[in-house]
Amino acid sequence: MALGPAAGATQFSTNFSDLWWVPSESGWGANISQQSDTMFVTIFVYGPSGQPIWFVATLDYLFAAPDGSLVWSGDLYQTAGAWFGTTWNPSLYTSQKVGTATFRAALVAQATLTYSSYCATTTTRDRTMAARPTCRATASIRC
Repeated sequence: MALGPAAGATQFSTNFSDLWWVPSESGWGANISQQSDTMFVTIFVYGPSGQPIWFVATLDYLFAAPDGSLVWSGDLYQTAGAWFGTTWNPSLYTSQKVGTATFRAALVAQATLTYSSYCATTTTRDRTMAARPTCRATASIRC
């Protein structure tokens, strides 16, 4: 049996993959899946007419800020498609680049998500969000 090289620690030992939300703003949030220096983010919100809107972004790690927070940023896309329970029809799926998103975190359970959309109306969100705490589904961690 041959052994491979030992795994080394990286600056991304903290993984921000989780469901994120603002406890005082029910109805919107973000799902983050991180692998090393890349995050895939889905943002679920309601538009001006009350209809649900989905945004997605692949965020690349940019830098560690002077305050120690880690910063990722990337293009933001708005997506739409058919109801999940119907037959898949790729012509009903749309994806349009609508702006940018930035995720900045100094703590593992608190971060700021900023996104700008330049679709029909300009939407800018800059909110401090909390991650879902491990093993507690009803509370959020605020540090």
